[in-house]
Parts: sequence; structure tokens; C-alpha cells
Amino acid sequence: MEIELKLALDPAAVRAVGEHPLVRHYRERAPRSREVENWYVDTPALLLWRQQVELRLRRIGGSHWQTLKRLPGAGRGARSAGGLHRLQECELPLRDRELDIAAMASALPAAAADLADLLRRAAATGELSQRVHTRYRRTTWLLRSAKGDLVELALDVGQVQACAKALPLCELELELKAGTEQALFELAAGLQRDLPLRPEPRGKAERGFALLAPVAAAPRQAEAVPLSRSADRAAAMRLVVAECLAHVQANETGVIETTDAEYVHQMRVGLRRLRSALGLFKDFASPPPALLNEVKWAATTLGRVRDAEVLAHESLVRVPAPPAATGIAGDTLRAAAVAAAVRARHEAVRLVRSPRHVAWQLALMAWACGVAEPGDAAADELQAYAAAKLRRLRRKLLRCGGKLPGASPEVRHEVRIAAKKLRHAASLLGALDPGGAGRRRLRALGALQEQLGLLNDAQVAVRGLARLAQADASLASAAAYAEGWLLADTDRRVRGLGRLWHRVQRDL
Repeated sequence: MEIELKLALDPAAVRAVGEHPLVRHYRERAPRSREVENWYVDTPALLLWRQQVELRLRRIGGSHWQTLKRLPGAGRGARSAGGLHRLQECELPLRDRELDIAAMASALPAAAADLADLLRRAAATGELSQRVHTRYRRTTWLLRSAKGDLVELALDVGQVQACAKALPLCELELELKAGTEQALFELAAGLQRDLPLRPEPRGKAERGFALLAPVAAAPRQAEAVPLSRSADRAAAMRLVVAECLAHVQANETGVIETTDAEYVHQMRVGLRRLRSALGLFKDFASPPPALLNEVKWAATTLGRVRDAEVLAHESLVRVPAPPAATGIAGDTLRAAAVAAAVRARHEAVRLVRSPRHVAWQLALMAWACGVAEPGDAAADELQAYAAAKLRRLRRKLLRCGGKLPGASPEVRHEVRIAAKKLRHAASLLGALDPGGAGRRRLRALGALQEQLGLLNDAQVAVRGLARLAQADASLASAAAYAEGWLLADTDRRVRGLGRLWHRVQRDL
């Protein structure tokens, strides 16, 4: 198993890496530099890559190597959070630059028989050839932490090429040679305080294959957490935190490079799930208050952006055009809301690009990797812990939800938050509660949360309309018209909450 943390580096900071105090203090030997050249081999139809398998031929100086890797979540950036890559690989030396498929297939363990068969099928096509080429200068330092962890720090500067296209390459790789994953994140956090670094979820080959078959990445939604019933609470918490962070990070590029509001929405959902997850495990372990405040800062910032985008692209879209005879400028109001949303989106871009945003993510993973289960914990501790948490959240929702039909906006808000926390908890811990009952519960909670969310959006929209009218008096009549329609729609939706609540009560 190869465990490494990849971090993109601003090329202007290349010289500063070797001079960084952490590198100078913890290095065990002088740095070494070598030219590295890789050829990633596949069929024209990308038979291997589409099965999340990477076949590489490497030359370092006069030596040649062939490597086969199985990539979890390839193509979606769905590896562990923070740029951490855990890869199963098999590597063999070669005499020259010629692949030896038979030797590679024979070297794979019995548990990887499917991988050997796939490799033989690809070779049998007679169409295996170079698809992606990378060439870079690698400078390495061997670092030993005060705790004894051994980490190889590699600085790679060069380029990735595929089908006559090229991408610049400038990144750090921190490979764990001995010790704990916490050491990788602690070192990364220390370097990031002085260097322009950010997690890189994609490997070099993945970036190259994206040039061959460019596909616009869709907004990444929440995914199930592969919890094992035999896991302890510390391991479960790390998996849950990593999934939530992966959800956040996978949408960051879309926030920066597109105007699609769904990327901000999904990034915000990821932060909400993360905060819910940290709340689920707070009786067992909780990050330092300063770190929790950083997560809250990111969530609050994105909340403002999301409110502006919902007003412009969802709430006002639902409002029918005013009758022509009224002379109300509905289009002008919408244009003003869109302009406000564009300004808000710039705030989201600044957040994603900020060193502060990267810093809290690395610090959170370093903290999570350092949490350990008490030695005397029972084998079924996680099951009991999760069951107790879900029971408590269900009781809270049932208690406040009983007041829902005809409730005030304040009560609806309380129920919405309770439903959201229960839904997040149920989805994050769903592997411990499989079966139809768990799925029905999530569907019922989802339907209730959607309606309560629309009602909350209407309230937020009313406040946003007031700000627009205050900034430009000519928008007052259009804002009043939109507010009236949204409040009437709210009354209609409130009358339907009783039916939704009865469904939730039945399925809880």
C-alpha cells in the first residue's frame, strides 16, 4: 500500500521548499534530484483506465520499472480527503523500456486475480500503447519527525502530456515510509503556513487522461460512508470526516471555474455534513474550539453566497411575471438580484483560494488522524454509540415536530434544523443501519426537509428583497410584488406540512 499526500505548489515558490525550516531541520540527508519520465499505457478505448487501473512504464536515470496500480474512485477525485492517496500497487524492474505483461500478471497476488485477467485481456487486443506521458525533475528529501515518523518529501516540476496537449506540473508529494498518516498532515500544515500549497486530489495520470477524454465534472454530491460494523469509533470518525471533506473539496474547482450555483450548494452541504459529523462524535472526541470556529467561518461565508444565489436563480424564478398593466419591472429586479449573486460568488472564490481555507482542512485531518480509541473499548462500541446518537436525534425531532402543523416560522426553523441533523446522521451512519427501514426514513426526512427548506428560502428571499429595494428605490414595487407572491406561496406550503409530518412519524 502506497500512502501519499499530494499538494499543488505555486511555481514561484519552488526555491523556497528546500529552505523551509521544517525541511532543513528534519531532513536526514542532503536532497537528491533526478529526471523522471513516465509512460502510461492503455488501449485506444482506455480499457484499463475505465476500470480504474493504471499501467505505467517509468525511467529514472538508466533504470526502468513497470507499475500497476488500482485506483479507488479514479476519475472523480474521490480519494481520501486533503489530497491523501492510498493506492494498491505492484512494481517490477525491467531490463529496458519494454513492458513484460506476463511477469506483471504473475506477480499479482491471488486476491487480485480479476486485475491479472484484465491486464491479459488488454494485452491480447494488441493495442496497448502510450496514452499519457509525464516528464519532470524530482527533488527528494527524507524527513524524520520528532516522533520518529519517516516521510519522503518529493518536489516534482515538469509537465503532463496527452494527445498533443500539455499541462504544467508543480507539486509536492509527501509519501509515508514509516509512522502514521497524522505525520503527513502535520508536515503539510507546517509547510502550508509559509508556502502557497493546496491539496491536489488528482494524480498525474488522472490529469493526463482527462486531456484524452475531457468530461466536465458534475457537482459532487454526498456519498455513503463505507463503515464496518467491526470498526471502532476513532476509525469511523476518520472515515466520516474524510468523506465530508472530500465532498467539500470536490466542488471547489466548480466554484472557481463555473457560474453553476449547484457547486456552491454542494460545497455548503458538505460543510453542513461535516459540522453534523463533528457534533455526532463530540462526546467521544472534539477538535479544538479554534478549529471548529474555522469550519464555522467557511460555512457562514458560503451561506451568504448561497442565499444570494438562491434568491436570483431559484426564488425569483418561481415568481410569475407581474401583469403588464401594473408597470412593475420584474426583469429589472431579477437583473439586480443576479448582479448581487455574481458579487457574492466572488466571495466564495476568494474563500476557496485563501490559505486560511486550506489550513483548516489540513489541520482537521491532522487532528482526526491523531484520535485513538481507548484501549478498553468494547467491540460493539460504535454500534451502541451510533444507535444512541440516532435515538437522541429522533426524539428531538419528534418533540419539536409535534408543533409543526400551523407552526410559526421560528418553530419551523427548529424542526428544519432537527430534521437536517437527523438526516445527515442517518446518511453518515447508514452503513450501520442497512435495509429498507433506513432508506424509507431518509426519503421521508428528505421530503420534509425539502419543503421546510423552500419555506426558509422564502424568508431569506424576503430579507434579500428588502436589501435590494433599500439599495435602489426604483425596485421597491417589484420587490413588494415578489414578496407578496412568496408569502402567499408560503401559506399554501405550510398547509401541506401536516401530511409530510405524518409520513415522517410513520417512518421514524
